[in-house]
Amino acid sequence: MLWDHLGRRFINLSYLEADAFSRTSKEFITSLFPKDEIYASLLPPEARRLIGRVAPAAVPAMRMLERQGFSHCDEVDPFDGGPYIEADRDEIPLVRATCRANVDEMGGVEPDSGEAFVSTTGDVPFKAARCSLDRPDDKAVRLPAEVAELLGVGAGDVVGVTPVVEHDEP
Repeated sequence: MLWDHLGRRFINLSYLEADAFSRTSKEFITSLFPKDEIYASLLPPEARRLIGRVAPAAVPAMRMLERQGFSHCDEVDPFDGGPYIEADRDEIPLVRATCRANVDEMGGVEPDSGEAFVSTTGDVPFKAARCSLDRPDDKAVRLPAEVAELLGVGAGDVVGVTPVVEHDEP
């Protein structure tokens, strides 16, 4: 693991401790790591082989993100050496497919209605749910009552609507 050869030299924590701490404080890694480039040639060969490689368990997730327009950005994760990827948010197909709609009403929705991910918007904590919904027009949506309750939305609230797109690829 790259952490044992690199990260531990700057931060005296085990991988699991550093990973847990980074979930509560994103700044601690950047504040303790050198600001300048780290020369990979100074690392042992087994560490150099890890740099830029995607862990086998993460390959399906990486492929899915690449299909959404993400690409490598010449940086690696200091924990495992995996590549950082990035995308222009507004060019991600799922973001482009998402529209905003007013909640028209809650209640029964026909079982053969369209499926979408419905999400909260604005200054409330983000929540999303996959559900069947009715779209009486482009600006309104009818949600199942239990989904509206789960999201904490009611008639007149604005929600994000992302159509479900099924892929044949694994």
